[in-house]
Amino acid sequence: MVMKTINRPALFTLAAVLAATSFQFIVKARPTGLQESERRPVPVEGLTLKTQTSYLEWRSFTGRARAGRTSPLGFELGGTLETANVDIGSMVKKGDKLAGLDTARLKATLARLEGEKASAEANLTLAKKTFTRLSKTFDQGHASAQRRDEAEANFNQANAQLRALKASILSVQVDLEKSTILAPFDGVITERLADEGRILAAGTPLFTLVESGRLEAHIGVSSDIADHLTQKATYRMLDSQKRDFNGATIRAILPVIEGQTRTRMVIFTLPEGIARDGDLISILVKDRKQATGAWVPLRALSADVRGLWRLNKIIKTKDGQTRTQFENVQVLYTTGRQAFVSGTFSDGDMIVAGGVDRLATGERVSVVKTRENNLGLSSPSHHTTAAK
Repeated sequence: MVMKTINRPALFTLAAVLAATSFQFIVKARPTGLQESERRPVPVEGLTLKTQTSYLEWRSFTGRARAGRTSPLGFELGGTLETANVDIGSMVKKGDKLAGLDTARLKATLARLEGEKASAEANLTLAKKTFTRLSKTFDQGHASAQRRDEAEANFNQANAQLRALKASILSVQVDLEKSTILAPFDGVITERLADEGRILAAGTPLFTLVESGRLEAHIGVSSDIADHLTQKATYRMLDSQKRDFNGATIRAILPVIEGQTRTRMVIFTLPEGIARDGDLISILVKDRKQATGAWVPLRALSADVRGLWRLNKIIKTKDGQTRTQFENVQVLYTTGRQAFVSGTFSDGDMIVAGGVDRLATGERVSVVKTRENNLGLSSPSHHTTAAK
C-alpha cells in the first residue's frame, strides 16, 4: 500500500480550520443567559420631536482688523532732515513733534524780511505825515493839488509795500511750520524711512503712523446677508483667538460686489482693545434656511450607512410593549451640542434622547423621564458645520 505524505504547511492549515470549527461549536453551544421576556427593559430618557419648516444657522465671514487711520507722513517742503524724534514702535500723541528740517535758510530770509518790514513801516509813517500836512496846506490854499496827489500816492505805495512784506513774512512763517512734522492723531509709528542728514524731496514719506485705539474690521459678506445688515444694530464676532465678543457696529456697507469673491465689503467699528491691526476677525450672523425637520441632541444620533444617521424612535407594539425602532435621518446643520435633521418622522414622535450606543433595534425600553424639545439655535461652536 502506498502511503501519501501531507506537507507541513497543509497540516498547519488543516489544524487551524479544525480549531476554528471547534470554537464556533463551543460558542453556539454556550447558553445565552436570560430570555428576552425575563430581562428588564432598558431605562431611557424620551424626547418629543417638534417639527418646523425652517431653521436658523450661524454663518461666519472672515476679514481683517484695520486701523481707522493710517498715514504716511512727510514734509511738504524739500530740505535736509535735521531731527527725527521717534522710531519704529514709538507711541505718539496728537500734536507731538516727530521730525524737523534744517531751517537756517528760512530763518535768514525771515530776518531779512523783518528788516525790510521795519523800513517799510518807517516809510509809511513818513508818507502818512506828509500827506496829512499837505492836505491841510491844500485846504488853506498854500499847496497845489499836484503836490497833494503826489503825497497821497506815496502814502498808498508805502502802505502797499508794507502789506506785501507782511505777506512774505507770513509765507516764510508757514514754511517754517511746514518744516516740522506734528502727529495728526494718537498712534504708533510703524515705519521710518530716513535718518538725520538726508536730503528729502518735497512729499517724500518719512514715517508711517497707524492710529491706536480705534480699529475697524473690513469683511467681505455675501450680498444676501449684507442686504439684511443694519447700521443701528450691534453684531457678534470672533477675534483671532476664536474668542466671542459683542459690540461691533457697522460704519459702512459698500454697494459694489467684488468680482472674484462675489461679496460686498462691510466695514465694522470694533470695541477698543479687541484686536490689533492685521488680526483676523469673523462676524457671526444668523441665516434662515427653509427645510422641514427638528432639532435633536447630538448624543441622540448614531452613524448609519451611506452617509445617513439614525435616531432611536420609541414605539408601542401591538402587544403593548415599548420598544425602539431605527429612524434614518439626514443631518442638515449642527452646532456644538445639537443638530437639525430631516426624515420621515412626524411631529410628536418620541425618540431616545441619549445613550443610543447601548441600544439595539427592537430593544425593550422604559421611559423614565420625558421632556419637550425646546432645542434651537444656540451659541455657535467654533467648528460649526452644515451637511448639505
